[in-house]
Amino acid sequence: MEKYIYINEINTIPGSLAFYLFEKENITFDKYYWETPEKVVTAKKENIDLMVEDSLSNCMKLSKENIKSIYLRDSNMKPANDKNIKECYIWGEVYRYIRELSDKK
Repeated sequence: MEKYIYINEINTIPGSLAFYLFEKENITFDKYYWETPEKVVTAKKENIDLMVEDSLSNCMKLSKENIKSIYLRDSNMKPANDKNIKECYIWGEVYRYIRELSDKK
């Protein structure tokens, strides 16, 4: 069974769009981190396998720690070009990719 951890740099409320979208896809979180500017340090501490991130810099740092990430980016943002980083442009792609990974286990 997968463990989902929510790590955020700011203190957003659980009623935000991200929570709504995850909840809609029946993805709930086992643990939450709020106001966590060093997300990569927290991800490493929690020994996560995959992180959804919109910062290429954080994705690259995660890759150096052998942590895979989903880079949620706009088309005008710089591409990742890294084997540990899956690029997605919309939330639907994120959910499909997570489901594909879950189905392979």
